[in-house]
Amino acid sequence: MALRHAGAACSAALLLLAISATRSGAQPTRDQLEASARSGRAQAAYELGLDYDLGSSGPEDASTALRWYRRAAEAGLPAAEFNVAVMLDAGRGTDRDPVAAALWYARAAAHGHDRAAYDLGQLYAAGDGTPRNPAAAAAWFGNAAALPAAARKLAALKAAADPAPAAARDAALVAPTPTNPADGGTSIRREEPGQVELVWTAPAQPAPVRFFVEMVALGHGPARRLFAGFTEVTAVLAWLEDGVGSFAWRVYAVDASGGRYAASSWARFVTAPAPTGG
Repeated sequence: MALRHAGAACSAALLLLAISATRSGAQPTRDQLEASARSGRAQAAYELGLDYDLGSSGPEDASTALRWYRRAAEAGLPAAEFNVAVMLDAGRGTDRDPVAAALWYARAAAHGHDRAAYDLGQLYAAGDGTPRNPAAAAAWFGNAAALPAAARKLAALKAAADPAPAAARDAALVAPTPTNPADGGTSIRREEPGQVELVWTAPAQPAPVRFFVEMVALGHGPARRLFAGFTEVTAVLAWLEDGVGSFAWRVYAVDASGGRYAASSWARFVTAPAPTGG
């Protein structure tokens, strides 16, 4: 596993250097970026984290980089979400936390971030920070198949697949667990209004499954369905209309026939504006 963690840190460094290399012209100072970030600009918070991570205009400071990346990630910037995940996965700037890393990889992957999907697939394949679930790993590797490493991992999983005996396939399905937003949690309102990443953990199942996700708006009247759909992976991007209010969501594991399913409990959450200052 140490080799995989080193690879995660290396991939993040290469990504950050590539982003840095594309910049041109005079760059804002750390003080200017911090002032902008404190006013609520997520992109400024991300760029400030990048500056501290790379040491572009001063000493490197991984823990400070992580703090600013996290602020940008909470506002929904996929690159920041990915960098938070990589730092948590590698233990850079903080203690290693594979459970939190898996959550942030999933949030970035919900936006179509290939590298986040690949790294999340690796966690599911190893059972590191997630339940060990080759099917979930394969789904995420499939989403990242434009990356040669993901395509190789997917092919290896398919070659190693061992169909379960019929008796095992008839066993009860296991409900997924919503992790973001968690029940009783708060989703920060995004620079992209109304956007939220719905993330769950998925244990291995006795039979192949898809996931059905639904989200409703809560108010004084009957709940209104805002989102419903099937997916093969363990995160989706959904919309909350105006992005303000109280909501609830749940996820089902559904077998191929549609005749068996296991549903999670509802996870209720509210939205809040992005923080300023501090």
